[in-house]
Amino acid sequence: MSMVLPFQEIRRLVGTELGVSDWVVVDQHRINLFAEAADDFNAIHVDEAAAHAAGLPTTIAHGLLTMGLLHRLAEPVVPRAAEMTGGFYYGFDKVRLIRPLLCGSQIRGRFHLLDYFERKPGQWMRVVSARVEIMGDERPALTAETRSVHFIPEHVSAAAGAA
Repeated sequence: MSMVLPFQEIRRLVGTELGVSDWVVVDQHRINLFAEAADDFNAIHVDEAAAHAAGLPTTIAHGLLTMGLLHRLAEPVVPRAAEMTGGFYYGFDKVRLIRPLLCGSQIRGRFHLLDYFERKPGQWMRVVSARVEIMGDERPALTAETRSVHFIPEHVSAAAGAA
């Protein structure tokens, strides 16, 4: 379930931690589904014997799978504006795959709102810092900044004193 707040309240959250998601298990079934969808069957992802031969204790998730899980992790803690009429992901900045994500690991996302600025009338850019944490590990699996464009009616943003 996504978090919905008034546009004006979200703008006040710039510079703060938005929250931390629940833990999610990244199991072999999820990894195999991603391998099939991406047509990426690198053995370290889908064959435990090959992962062992590469010096890994088990298979590892694809880096792009970890990145793809950001939406799942962010949805319950990163708010969207109640007045938003639409939006889309614009891209990622500063993506770093810090640690391999071992099969069976539990991960969660930690999110900070870095900026929420008007690109042009009616279009707002939300910039969120994301960190994918691995249970029991001090180092994250991934860090990134996500960018998304939100369509906010001009009368709403002007009324909020943001125009």
